[in-house]
Amino acid sequence: MLDHGYGPYYAEPGVSSVADPTLLLWHVRDEFGIGEPDVEFYPYWKNEEYVQLTPAHLKTSFHLKHGERVQLVVSNFLREEIDANIQLNLPSMGLDGKQLAAYDALLSQPLEMNGSVVRATILPERYRLINVEVVEP
Repeated sequence: MLDHGYGPYYAEPGVSSVADPTLLLWHVRDEFGIGEPDVEFYPYWKNEEYVQLTPAHLKTSFHLKHGERVQLVVSNFLREEIDANIQLNLPSMGLDGKQLAAYDALLSQPLEMNGSVVRATILPERYRLINVEVVEP
C-alpha cells in the first residue's frame, strides 16, 4: 500500500478501473505469484510435454505452481481471429483429478474448459493471458 491509503494499481481509492494497462499486467502477475520460489516458468520452445495448441501455429509460455494453478500467455501471430484449443497435460502439472476453472486473467472472463482442454478466441496479432486454477468444490 502507498502512503495515500490505496494500492499502486488503481487510479484512486475505491476505483476498480486500472490506471494503466501495464499496471494491470503487473497486478495479475503479482496475484498469481510470479517470482515466488515455487512458481516455475516454461518458455514456448521448451514446454511441449505440458501444452499442445490447436491450431499448431499458436505459441504459449506459462508459469506453473505445481498442483495449484497455471498462467498461460497464448499468442496468435496471424492476421485472423483464431478459436484456440489449449490441451493441458494435467498429470504433468499436478492438476489431474482436480476441479478446475479457466478464465481470462486480464478481463476476468470465464473460459470454456472441457476436461483438460481450454477453448479461447484470440484476436488477430494478439494474445490471451489465461489462468487455470483449482477451485474448491
